[in-house]
Amino acid sequence: MKSAVSSGGGKFVCTVCGYKSKNSSRLKSHMRTHTNEKPFACTVCEYKCSQLNNLKKHMRTHTNAKPFACTVCEYKCTQLYNLKNHMRIHTNEKPFACTVCENKFSLSSSFKKHMRTHTKEKPFG
Repeated sequence: MKSAVSSGGGKFVCTVCGYKSKNSSRLKSHMRTHTNEKPFACTVCEYKCSQLNNLKKHMRTHTNAKPFACTVCEYKCTQLYNLKNHMRIHTNEKPFACTVCENKFSLSSSFKKHMRTHTKEKPFG
């Protein structure tokens, strides 16, 4: 499978989906989404993945390392995404707003659950 064509201007384009990147290494990494290649393997269990960062995150499940810490309280976690969500407790940030009733939510999952009250959608039933 040919992975890229140069579109000029230092851009590399995926020949499968049209994804564009400024460098060839990012495009090579992107191509694994199409090929399902998983060159990064855990040394402890059978886990394999296509991105090195995913392997680094996975390894924390074996080491119980929690490198991300809240500056306000004792909360620690394994992923930056979780810390950003946690910080909304302290900042009272609620970026997810309902367009029907104007309720606001800190987490997208809470917002999505709330929206089902308006649509009457029952995802598990």
